[in-house]
Amino acid sequence: MLWTPYVNTFKGVITNLTGRPSSTWGTSITPGNNSFPAYVEILPDTAYMCCFLEVIAHSNFVAANARDTLLTLGFDFSGGTTYTDMEITNLLVSCVSTFSAGFGVGYQFPLLIPAGTAIAAKASINNATVGTLLVGIRLYGRPTRPELVRCGRSVTTYGATTASSSGTVVTPGTTSEGAWTELTPGSNTTKPHFFWQTGVGINDSTISVDRIYGHDLSYGDATNKEIISEDECISSVSSNEQMGRWLRPTIAHYCETPSGVRVYGRMQGSGALDSNLSMCAYGVT
Repeated sequence: MLWTPYVNTFKGVITNLTGRPSSTWGTSITPGNNSFPAYVEILPDTAYMCCFLEVIAHSNFVAANARDTLLTLGFDFSGGTTYTDMEITNLLVSCVSTFSAGFGVGYQFPLLIPAGTAIAAKASINNATVGTLLVGIRLYGRPTRPELVRCGRSVTTYGATTASSSGTVVTPGTTSEGAWTELTPGSNTTKPHFFWQTGVGINDSTISVDRIYGHDLSYGDATNKEIISEDECISSVSSNEQMGRWLRPTIAHYCETPSGVRVYGRMQGSGALDSNLSMCAYGVT
């Protein structure tokens, strides 16, 4: 029997999701049409160092509209308003649902955020009617056992196609897994990673209701692949072209990968396939 006497607890949480729970929780930002406008501040200067970040996007859908969308976070480590997008870029948040319909889409990153950091967001959408997008952030800090916390300093995005606010096109399988598709084709990783997240985009004006897509991530080469994560799920949770994703335990995403490998994604659908599905991957170093 394994006995671990030490357990870490985060004693501090910094978030813009405050007050009474609401369908409009978060900060509203206006995307550009296949371009990124100026940053909108989400959190001002952080009071203390944080080691883990969650970002939640929701309420970015219009009935009968295709709305592939990318979300980028900016950081000013001096607490000002000169944000750089060197950390978390091009998160896929296409057609994300309301909180009430399916909780939108969430991402999690074990990332070092120094005290005094200001965080902002901007987005790009593949639709002339840009609308708005609600963004929430939670930062976790003040760990009781800091020696047990592993956090990264940067995040690398694989597979983003900024010209269409999408990922790399992946064709899902139906009764079996689809073929592995290389994300950022022809490009090896240039650094090792220890934690991964995946994103799924969709650019379809008639998204199926109650359709589920499982997606897998791997690394390696054209012949040999090692699984990073399996059966992550995104689903069409409601009518009016809304998509949502389950948030799974973060331990499922810890995977040591070396530099010099390639990153692959594949998908499988629960029924007849929607159009223009894509994937991105995000590796933490």
